[in-house]
Amino acid sequence: MKKYLPILAVVAVAVSMSLVGCERADDEVEGLEEEPREEVELEAEEPGEEEPKRWNVRGYDLPEASRPYHNILASAQPSEEQLADVGELGVKKVINLRAADEDGFFDAEELLAQMGIDYVNIPVADPDDLSPEKVEEVNEALREVQGDALIHCGTSERAGAMLALRADQFLGAQPMEALRRGRVAGLDEWESDVRTILYK
Repeated sequence: MKKYLPILAVVAVAVSMSLVGCERADDEVEGLEEEPREEVELEAEEPGEEEPKRWNVRGYDLPEASRPYHNILASAQPSEEQLADVGELGVKKVINLRAADEDGFFDAEELLAQMGIDYVNIPVADPDDLSPEKVEEVNEALREVQGDALIHCGTSERAGAMLALRADQFLGAQPMEALRRGRVAGLDEWESDVRTILYK
């Protein structure tokens, strides 16, 4: 029996050290669990490369403003005060897609003429007005401008629709690209009507 005593002593020490190690490990795990987790706020994903660039419109005091092309601004109905300031922003032509009998229609021709800004009214009252002839009128108005142009309606919906159809009819854009351009400019509820025309 005596000859086994050293062996038993070694085993007892090993077991004791193992138990101590387990207790320390448990303490460390408990300590980790008790530490509060740091919340990390994830950044929003960048828009896909296939999406048209939404140009910077800071400094443009216009409702629902967007810049679907580098020289074209789109917006909802600007106020008289906002229209009085567009000349300082480099706008050389304003295209109004609202009909004269709409509530809130404002004929800004005289006001803009005082600032040397051209004004064109191309009424697009409903989806039935999304004709090739209307799109051609918009294209001609945009093609002739020397500088930036502002195209607007009541909510920017019609502006987006016409710019989408123009991209298809005159700029050689594929239907999906044309729709993306329109969405940037405000196309929403009329998208099904525009899509029908693009995929004829």
